[in-house]
Amino acid sequence: MNKKLEELLLCGLLLVLVPGMAVIGWAQFPPQGYGGLQITRATYGYGDRVRDVTAILNSQIQNNRLVMEVNNRNLGGDPAEGRPKTLTVWFIHNGRSLQTSIPENTTLNLGGAAAGLRILRAEYGAGSRLMDVTTRLNAQAQNGALALRVTNDTMGGDPADDQRKNLIVWYAYDGHVSRVVVNEKDVLELPGNQPYYPGNLQIMRAQYGADYRYRDVTDLLSSQIQNDTLNLQITNATMGGDPAEDKRKILAVSYLYQGEIGRIVVNEKEYLSLPGNTANPYADNSASLEILRARWGAAGGNSDVTALIASRLQGGQLQLPVTRDTMGGDPAPGQVKLLRVTYLWQGLRYETNVPENATLILP
Repeated sequence: MNKKLEELLLCGLLLVLVPGMAVIGWAQFPPQGYGGLQITRATYGYGDRVRDVTAILNSQIQNNRLVMEVNNRNLGGDPAEGRPKTLTVWFIHNGRSLQTSIPENTTLNLGGAAAGLRILRAEYGAGSRLMDVTTRLNAQAQNGALALRVTNDTMGGDPADDQRKNLIVWYAYDGHVSRVVVNEKDVLELPGNQPYYPGNLQIMRAQYGADYRYRDVTDLLSSQIQNDTLNLQITNATMGGDPAEDKRKILAVSYLYQGEIGRIVVNEKEYLSLPGNTANPYADNSASLEILRARWGAAGGNSDVTALIASRLQGGQLQLPVTRDTMGGDPAPGQVKLLRVTYLWQGLRYETNVPENATLILP
Protein backbone atom coordinates (compact mmCIF):
# COMPACT_ATOMS: atom_id res chain seq x y z
CA MET A 1 0.00 0.00 0.00
CA ASN A 2 1.18 3.55 -0.77
CA LYS A 3 2.80 4.88 2.41
CA LYS A 4 1.00 8.23 2.22
CA LEU A 5 -2.38 6.56 1.74
CA GLU A 6 -1.63 4.23 4.63
CA GLU A 7 -0.93 7.22 6.86
CA LEU A 8 -4.19 8.84 5.80
CA LEU A 9 -6.12 5.69 6.51
CA LEU A 10 -4.61 5.48 9.97
CA CYS A 11 -5.67 9.07 10.58
CA GLY A 12 -9.21 8.23 9.59
CA LEU A 13 -9.10 10.24 6.35
CA LEU A 14 -9.86 9.00 2.86
CA LEU A 15 -9.45 10.68 -0.49
CA VAL A 16 -12.79 10.50 -2.28
CA LEU A 17 -12.51 9.64 -5.97
CA VAL A 18 -15.27 9.35 -8.51
CA PRO A 19 -14.53 7.64 -11.84
CA GLY A 20 -14.21 10.17 -14.63
CA MET A 21 -14.05 13.10 -12.24
CA ALA A 22 -11.37 15.02 -10.41
CA VAL A 23 -10.81 14.79 -6.69
CA ILE A 24 -13.96 16.15 -5.03
CA GLY A 25 -12.86 16.42 -1.44
CA TRP A 26 -11.77 14.82 1.80
CA ALA A 27 -14.04 12.73 3.96
CA GLN A 28 -13.53 11.58 7.53
CA PHE A 29 -14.35 7.94 8.16
CA PRO A 30 -17.86 7.87 9.60
CA PRO A 31 -18.28 6.90 13.25
CA GLN A 32 -19.74 3.52 14.12
CA GLY A 33 -23.42 3.42 13.15
CA TYR A 34 -23.30 6.46 10.84
CA GLY A 35 -25.59 5.70 7.92
CA GLY A 36 -26.65 2.62 9.84
CA LEU A 37 -27.34 1.91 13.49
CA GLN A 38 -25.68 3.20 16.66
CA ILE A 39 -26.95 3.01 20.25
CA THR A 40 -26.29 6.32 21.99
CA ARG A 41 -27.88 5.37 25.32
CA ALA A 42 -29.81 2.42 26.72
CA THR A 43 -31.23 1.74 30.18
CA TYR A 44 -32.99 -1.32 31.58
CA GLY A 45 -35.06 -1.49 34.74
CA TYR A 46 -38.05 -0.05 36.59
CA GLY A 47 -38.44 3.49 37.94
CA ASP A 48 -35.12 4.65 39.37
CA ARG A 49 -33.80 1.08 39.63
CA VAL A 50 -32.11 0.87 36.22
CA ARG A 51 -28.79 -0.17 34.76
CA ASP A 52 -26.94 1.29 31.79
CA VAL A 53 -26.81 -1.31 29.01
CA THR A 54 -25.52 0.88 26.18
CA ALA A 55 -22.33 -1.13 25.72
CA ILE A 56 -24.23 -4.45 25.74
CA LEU A 57 -26.56 -3.32 22.96
CA ASN A 58 -23.80 -1.84 20.81
CA SER A 59 -21.86 -5.10 21.07
CA GLN A 60 -24.84 -6.98 19.62
CA ILE A 61 -25.18 -4.90 16.43
CA GLN A 62 -24.50 -6.95 13.33
CA ASN A 63 -24.73 -5.56 9.80
CA ASN A 64 -26.34 -2.40 11.16
CA ARG A 65 -29.14 -4.39 12.75
CA LEU A 66 -29.95 -5.35 16.34
CA VAL A 67 -32.41 -8.11 17.24
CA MET A 68 -32.49 -9.46 20.79
CA GLU A 69 -34.86 -10.72 23.45
CA VAL A 70 -35.33 -8.25 26.29
CA ASN A 71 -34.67 -10.22 29.47
CA ASN A 72 -32.42 -10.23 32.53
CA ARG A 73 -30.05 -12.78 31.05
CA ASN A 74 -29.31 -10.81 27.88
CA LEU A 75 -29.06 -7.49 29.70
CA GLY A 76 -26.65 -8.45 32.45
CA GLY A 77 -28.92 -9.10 35.43
CA ASP A 78 -32.10 -8.02 37.18
CA PRO A 79 -31.96 -4.41 38.45
CA ALA A 80 -35.48 -4.50 39.93
CA GLU A 81 -36.52 -7.94 41.15
CA GLY A 82 -40.25 -8.58 41.06
CA ARG A 83 -40.96 -5.52 38.90
CA PRO A 84 -41.97 -5.38 35.22
CA LYS A 85 -38.88 -3.92 33.57
CA THR A 86 -38.45 -1.86 30.42
CA LEU A 87 -35.57 -1.36 28.02
CA THR A 88 -35.41 2.25 26.85
CA VAL A 89 -33.13 2.90 23.88
CA TRP A 90 -31.88 6.14 22.35
CA PHE A 91 -30.32 5.41 18.96
CA ILE A 92 -29.23 6.81 15.62
CA HIS A 93 -30.44 5.10 12.48
CA ASN A 94 -29.54 6.43 9.03
CA GLY A 95 -28.61 9.77 10.54
CA ARG A 96 -31.83 10.23 12.56
CA SER A 97 -31.99 10.29 16.37
CA LEU A 98 -34.84 8.12 17.66
CA GLN A 99 -36.01 6.53 20.90
CA THR A 100 -38.12 3.51 21.78
CA SER A 101 -39.22 1.62 24.90
CA ILE A 102 -39.47 -2.18 24.88
CA PRO A 103 -41.11 -4.19 27.70
CA GLU A 104 -39.37 -7.14 29.31
CA ASN A 105 -39.93 -10.49 27.59
CA THR A 106 -40.52 -8.97 24.15
CA THR A 107 -38.13 -8.53 21.21
CA LEU A 108 -36.05 -5.47 20.39
CA ASN A 109 -35.69 -5.11 16.63
CA LEU A 110 -33.77 -2.09 15.32
CA GLY A 111 -32.07 -1.05 12.13
CA GLY A 112 -31.54 -2.50 8.66
CA ALA A 113 -34.04 -3.77 6.21
CA ALA A 114 -35.27 -6.75 8.14
CA ALA A 115 -35.73 -9.79 5.95
CA GLY A 116 -38.94 -11.73 6.21
CA LEU A 117 -42.11 -10.72 8.05
CA ARG A 118 -42.29 -8.58 11.19
CA ILE A 119 -45.51 -7.32 12.81
CA LEU A 120 -44.84 -3.75 13.92
CA ARG A 121 -48.25 -3.06 15.43
CA ALA A 122 -51.54 -4.95 15.47
CA GLU A 123 -54.82 -3.85 17.08
CA TYR A 124 -58.22 -5.55 17.16
CA GLY A 125 -61.50 -3.88 17.96
CA ALA A 126 -63.93 -1.15 16.89
CA GLY A 127 -63.49 2.61 17.06
CA SER A 128 -61.37 3.49 20.08
CA ARG A 129 -62.18 0.20 21.86
CA LEU A 130 -59.12 -1.78 20.90
CA MET A 131 -56.76 -4.41 22.23
CA ASP A 132 -53.11 -4.82 21.28
CA VAL A 133 -52.43 -8.17 19.58
CA THR A 134 -48.92 -7.49 18.23
CA THR A 135 -47.20 -10.12 20.35
CA ARG A 136 -49.90 -12.69 19.56
CA LEU A 137 -49.55 -12.25 15.78
CA ASN A 138 -45.74 -12.24 15.80
CA ALA A 139 -45.80 -15.52 17.71
CA GLN A 140 -48.00 -17.13 15.04
CA ALA A 141 -45.96 -16.09 12.01
CA GLN A 142 -44.05 -19.00 10.49
CA ASN A 143 -41.48 -19.04 7.69
CA GLY A 144 -42.05 -15.38 6.93
CA ALA A 145 -45.81 -15.72 6.47
CA LEU A 146 -49.03 -15.53 8.47
CA ALA A 147 -52.51 -16.80 7.62
CA LEU A 148 -55.17 -16.46 10.30
CA ARG A 149 -58.94 -16.08 10.49
CA VAL A 150 -59.83 -13.01 12.54
CA THR A 151 -62.16 -13.95 15.39
CA ASN A 152 -62.46 -13.17 19.09
CA ASP A 153 -60.90 -16.55 19.82
CA THR A 154 -57.84 -16.11 17.59
CA MET A 155 -57.38 -12.53 18.82
CA GLY A 156 -57.66 -13.58 22.47
CA GLY A 157 -60.64 -11.46 23.51
CA ASP A 158 -63.45 -9.12 22.52
CA PRO A 159 -62.82 -5.42 23.17
CA ALA A 160 -66.18 -4.34 21.75
CA ASP A 161 -68.72 -7.08 22.30
CA ASP A 162 -71.64 -5.15 20.81
CA GLN A 163 -69.88 -4.09 17.58
CA ARG A 164 -68.44 -5.59 14.41
CA LYS A 165 -64.68 -5.45 14.75
CA ASN A 166 -61.64 -5.36 12.51
CA LEU A 167 -57.94 -6.03 12.76
CA ILE A 168 -55.46 -3.29 11.84
CA VAL A 169 -51.91 -4.49 11.16
CA TRP A 170 -48.76 -2.49 10.44
CA TYR A 171 -46.05 -4.85 9.20
CA ALA A 172 -42.62 -4.89 7.59
CA TYR A 173 -41.67 -7.34 4.88
CA ASP A 174 -38.17 -7.30 3.40
CA GLY A 175 -37.71 -3.73 4.56
CA HIS A 176 -41.02 -2.37 3.21
CA VAL A 177 -43.67 -1.16 5.66
CA SER A 178 -47.35 -1.69 4.87
CA ARG A 179 -50.74 -1.51 6.57
CA VAL A 180 -53.73 -3.80 6.18
CA VAL A 181 -57.25 -3.81 7.66
CA VAL A 182 -59.12 -7.13 7.93
CA ASN A 183 -62.77 -7.44 8.98
CA GLU A 184 -63.85 -9.80 11.75
CA LYS A 185 -64.37 -13.38 10.43
CA ASP A 186 -62.24 -12.70 7.34
CA VAL A 187 -58.74 -14.12 6.87
CA LEU A 188 -55.51 -12.19 7.41
CA GLU A 189 -52.83 -13.22 4.92
CA LEU A 190 -49.34 -11.75 5.15
CA PRO A 191 -47.36 -10.67 3.30
CA GLY A 192 -49.92 -9.14 0.97
CA ASN A 193 -49.95 -6.76 -1.95
CA GLN A 194 -50.71 -3.62 0.07
CA PRO A 195 -48.93 -0.41 -0.93
CA TYR A 196 -45.93 0.36 1.25
CA TYR A 197 -44.90 3.56 2.99
CA PRO A 198 -41.53 4.75 1.65
CA GLY A 199 -40.45 6.36 4.93
CA ASN A 200 -42.90 9.17 5.53
CA LEU A 201 -44.41 10.05 8.90
CA GLN A 202 -47.41 7.94 9.93
CA ILE A 203 -49.39 8.12 13.18
CA MET A 204 -50.18 4.54 14.19
CA ARG A 205 -52.04 5.37 17.42
CA ALA A 206 -52.55 8.52 19.50
CA GLN A 207 -54.55 9.01 22.70
CA TYR A 208 -55.24 12.05 24.86
CA GLY A 209 -56.47 11.73 28.43
CA ALA A 210 -55.82 10.65 32.00
CA ASP A 211 -56.28 7.32 33.85
CA TYR A 212 -58.88 5.24 31.95
CA ARG A 213 -60.58 8.28 30.41
CA TYR A 214 -59.27 9.24 27.01
CA ARG A 215 -60.01 10.31 23.45
CA ASP A 216 -58.56 8.53 20.44
CA VAL A 217 -56.93 11.30 18.38
CA THR A 218 -55.14 9.19 15.77
CA ASP A 219 -57.11 10.60 12.82
CA LEU A 220 -56.95 14.13 14.23
CA LEU A 221 -53.14 14.09 14.43
CA SER A 222 -52.83 12.39 11.04
CA SER A 223 -54.82 15.22 9.46
CA GLN A 224 -52.36 17.77 10.86
CA ILE A 225 -49.25 16.29 9.20
CA GLN A 226 -47.71 18.59 6.59
CA ASN A 227 -44.62 17.71 4.57
CA ASP A 228 -43.97 14.75 6.86
CA THR A 229 -43.81 16.94 9.97
CA LEU A 230 -46.21 17.60 12.82
CA ASN A 231 -45.93 20.54 15.21
CA LEU A 232 -48.80 21.17 17.60
CA GLN A 233 -49.49 22.52 21.07
CA ILE A 234 -51.40 19.96 23.14
CA THR A 235 -54.56 21.50 24.60
CA ASN A 236 -58.18 20.45 25.01
CA ALA A 237 -59.04 22.65 22.03
CA THR A 238 -56.46 21.12 19.66
CA MET A 239 -57.30 17.60 20.89
CA GLY A 240 -61.04 18.01 20.27
CA GLY A 241 -62.26 18.12 23.86
CA ASP A 242 -61.50 17.29 27.48
CA PRO A 243 -61.89 13.59 28.33
CA ALA A 244 -60.97 14.03 32.01
CA GLU A 245 -61.89 17.49 33.30
CA ASP A 246 -60.45 17.03 36.79
CA LYS A 247 -57.08 15.61 35.67
CA ARG A 248 -53.87 16.82 34.08
CA LYS A 249 -53.78 15.04 30.75
CA ILE A 250 -51.10 13.65 28.46
CA LEU A 251 -50.89 12.81 24.78
CA ALA A 252 -49.36 9.41 24.00
CA VAL A 253 -48.30 8.80 20.41
CA SER A 254 -46.99 5.74 18.61
CA TYR A 255 -45.68 6.69 15.17
CA LEU A 256 -43.70 5.37 12.25
CA TYR A 257 -40.92 7.24 10.48
CA GLN A 258 -38.37 5.87 8.02
CA GLY A 259 -39.39 2.35 8.90
CA GLU A 260 -38.73 2.80 12.63
CA ILE A 261 -41.30 2.89 15.42
CA GLY A 262 -41.16 5.89 17.72
CA ARG A 263 -43.10 6.59 20.92
CA ILE A 264 -43.51 9.85 22.75
CA VAL A 265 -45.56 11.31 25.60
CA VAL A 266 -46.37 15.03 25.72
CA ASN A 267 -47.94 16.79 28.71
CA GLU A 268 -50.99 18.99 28.32
CA LYS A 269 -50.02 22.56 27.22
CA GLU A 270 -46.63 21.41 25.92
CA TYR A 271 -45.69 20.96 22.25
CA LEU A 272 -45.58 17.85 20.10
CA SER A 273 -42.92 17.92 17.37
CA LEU A 274 -42.52 14.99 14.98
CA PRO A 275 -40.29 13.55 13.72
CA GLY A 276 -37.32 14.37 15.88
CA ASN A 277 -35.58 13.50 19.10
CA THR A 278 -38.06 12.29 21.67
CA ALA A 279 -37.14 14.93 24.20
CA ASN A 280 -39.82 13.75 26.59
CA PRO A 281 -39.61 9.94 26.33
CA TYR A 282 -41.60 7.49 28.39
CA ALA A 283 -40.56 6.99 31.95
CA ASP A 284 -38.86 3.63 32.38
CA ASN A 285 -41.96 1.93 33.75
CA SER A 286 -44.54 3.45 31.39
CA ALA A 287 -44.23 0.74 28.75
CA SER A 288 -45.22 -1.98 31.22
CA LEU A 289 -48.68 -3.45 31.69
CA GLU A 290 -51.00 -1.58 34.05
CA ILE A 291 -54.64 -2.33 34.91
CA LEU A 292 -56.61 0.92 34.82
CA ARG A 293 -60.12 -0.40 35.36
CA ALA A 294 -61.79 -3.81 35.62
CA ARG A 295 -65.47 -4.60 36.15
CA TRP A 296 -67.05 -8.03 36.50
CA GLY A 297 -70.72 -8.83 36.05
CA ALA A 298 -73.76 -8.28 33.86
CA ALA A 299 -76.66 -5.85 33.45
CA GLY A 300 -78.17 -7.16 36.67
CA GLY A 301 -75.14 -6.20 38.73
CA ASN A 302 -71.39 -5.80 38.56
CA SER A 303 -68.44 -5.25 40.85
CA ASP A 304 -65.16 -3.35 40.62
CA VAL A 305 -62.31 -5.86 40.51
CA THR A 306 -59.52 -3.49 39.45
CA ALA A 307 -57.35 -4.13 42.50
CA LEU A 308 -57.95 -7.88 42.30
CA ILE A 309 -56.88 -8.10 38.65
CA ALA A 310 -53.88 -5.82 39.20
CA SER A 311 -52.69 -8.03 42.07
CA ARG A 312 -52.40 -10.99 39.68
CA LEU A 313 -49.85 -9.33 37.41
CA GLN A 314 -46.58 -11.25 37.20
CA GLY A 315 -43.56 -9.90 35.35
CA GLY A 316 -45.64 -7.49 33.31
CA GLN A 317 -47.95 -10.23 32.09
CA LEU A 318 -51.32 -11.63 33.14
CA GLN A 319 -53.02 -14.96 32.55
CA LEU A 320 -56.11 -15.57 34.66
CA PRO A 321 -59.17 -17.85 34.35
CA VAL A 322 -62.36 -15.80 34.62
CA THR A 323 -64.67 -17.57 37.06
CA ARG A 324 -66.81 -16.63 40.02
CA ASP A 325 -64.08 -17.93 42.31
CA THR A 326 -61.20 -15.99 40.74
CA MET A 327 -63.34 -12.84 40.49
CA GLY A 328 -64.31 -13.01 44.15
CA GLY A 329 -68.02 -13.68 43.81
CA ASP A 330 -71.12 -13.55 41.62
CA PRO A 331 -72.64 -10.05 41.31
CA ALA A 332 -75.36 -11.21 38.87
CA PRO A 333 -76.58 -14.76 39.74
CA GLY A 334 -78.16 -16.60 36.84
CA GLN A 335 -76.82 -14.21 34.20
CA VAL A 336 -74.03 -14.55 31.66
CA LYS A 337 -71.19 -12.39 32.96
CA LEU A 338 -68.24 -10.59 31.41
CA LEU A 339 -64.98 -9.24 32.74
CA ARG A 340 -64.36 -5.80 31.17
CA VAL A 341 -60.80 -4.53 31.47
CA THR A 342 -59.21 -1.23 30.46
CA TYR A 343 -55.43 -1.47 30.60
CA LEU A 344 -52.30 0.50 29.76
CA TRP A 345 -49.74 -1.16 27.50
CA GLN A 346 -46.70 0.60 26.03
CA GLY A 347 -48.16 3.94 27.06
CA LEU A 348 -51.53 3.44 25.31
CA ARG A 349 -54.92 2.38 26.64
CA TYR A 350 -56.65 -0.75 25.42
CA GLU A 351 -59.80 -2.68 26.31
CA THR A 352 -60.86 -6.29 26.35
CA ASN A 353 -63.97 -8.21 27.42
CA VAL A 354 -63.59 -11.82 28.54
CA PRO A 355 -66.66 -14.04 29.10
CA GLU A 356 -67.13 -16.17 32.18
CA ASN A 357 -65.12 -19.44 32.11
CA ALA A 358 -62.67 -18.06 29.51
CA THR A 359 -59.14 -16.85 30.26
CA LEU A 360 -57.85 -13.30 30.45
CA ILE A 361 -54.43 -13.05 28.76
CA LEU A 362 -52.56 -9.73 28.66
CA PRO A 363 -50.89 -8.16 26.80
